[in-house]
Amino acid sequence: MSCAFPREAEARRLSARIVRRHAAARDDRAGAVLQAEYPSGGRADDGRSTPPCRSRSCCCCAKLQREFGMSVIFVTHDIGVAVEISDRLAVMYAGQIVESGALRDVVRAPAHPYTRGLLASTGHGARKGERLETIPRAPPVLDTRPVACAFAPRCAFAEPRCTAAPPPVVNIGADRTVRCVLAESRETTVG
Repeated sequence: MSCAFPREAEARRLSARIVRRHAAARDDRAGAVLQAEYPSGGRADDGRSTPPCRSRSCCCCAKLQREFGMSVIFVTHDIGVAVEISDRLAVMYAGQIVESGALRDVVRAPAHPYTRGLLASTGHGARKGERLETIPRAPPVLDTRPVACAFAPRCAFAEPRCTAAPPPVVNIGADRTVRCVLAESRETTVG
């Protein structure tokens, strides 16, 4: 599949947001950052999201990254896409980053229960014929800012302190953080 710079015909198939961000990034190439919002949301002519459209969107962003030496921030709800295209991963829940670090570290040893649930709910590491896991209960309503851990009502490992105060941001390695009381036993001094 070709990753040619998007022309008018291709632009209709790519997310309009990606095209707009691309145009903005070209204006200042030195130190530019391309923010691709929902690259997994590529649309076919009939409006459906399809793997070839997602692939084309991601491929074009990767080409821009290589050509112009720019950083690319992919914002997506599809952790499978993030795993395929990222060097670093930041997992958000209820508007807060709950885990971040090098992709390899986060995927091989997820430290936050939400990250574990996301990875278990995809085909990542699944055996053929096995049922994928789900994260129980519904996400929180965010009309007010949570006063404690927003994931606690859905977490199988929640402790009383999880519902009493916001979770700490814990450094568990070089350039790796987790927002969870469970990570406190893994805390390291980074320096």
